[in-house]
Amino acid sequence: MHIKHLGIIKYGGLIVISFIFMFGNIFSESLDRLPVIGSIVNVFNTTFFFQYKDNEISGDIPNIKYQKEIDDVLNDDINRFTYAIIENFFKEYADDKYQYTKIDYAVITDNYLWFTLKIDVLEIMASAYNYSKYYHINKKSDKIIILDDLFKDKEYKRVINDEIKRQMRSRMKENENLVYWIDNADQTTDFKTIKDDQNFYFDKKGKLVIVFDQLEVGPGFMGIQEFLIDSKIYEDYLK
Repeated sequence: MHIKHLGIIKYGGLIVISFIFMFGNIFSESLDRLPVIGSIVNVFNTTFFFQYKDNEISGDIPNIKYQKEIDDVLNDDINRFTYAIIENFFKEYADDKYQYTKIDYAVITDNYLWFTLKIDVLEIMASAYNYSKYYHINKKSDKIIILDDLFKDKEYKRVINDEIKRQMRSRMKENENLVYWIDNADQTTDFKTIKDDQNFYFDKKGKLVIVFDQLEVGPGFMGIQEFLIDSKIYEDYLK
């Protein structure tokens, strides 16, 4: 994305930040053509940047080209997700404070069956906050998929939750510096269950990986947390 117009305007003692994002056919020509056996998903990269004093926001926003019906839904959601981040940055904008926002993306999987795109966000003000959003296309069904779509009933959550809790306890036992929100006397903050649209992806070996944003299952210093789930745990609940 090119910024067609961006300015800092002083008016009546106030600073007004103006910016217009131009979309359509003017996406920057950074195109990832990915070698796959099945259908090809093209990803166009849209770049933007803004900096003034101690305020900076930059990013690469993906735009997917696969099939029109899927493209329209995914790109609309991607735009709404990233625009909300940009809008929040300018809402928090002030000359006398520091803030930094970075938006990036990566293609996690692109094979004969799955295409998975991850958008990463880093926001720094008083402290740093990392979070991600994953998008999945099942090329066999040509559908956009969330985690819940993979399973025939909600029982899958119970077995995956149990496995995640087991891994949390095991990690804390092995490393006393790790802290997960589990088994606390005050259980209001304890991890209870994954969401229907929980972040996930399949790794290069086809293993399911459940992903939690920073502060989702532990204190900030833990960062983003991932849990590898063996297929034997959930395979009976797959569609």
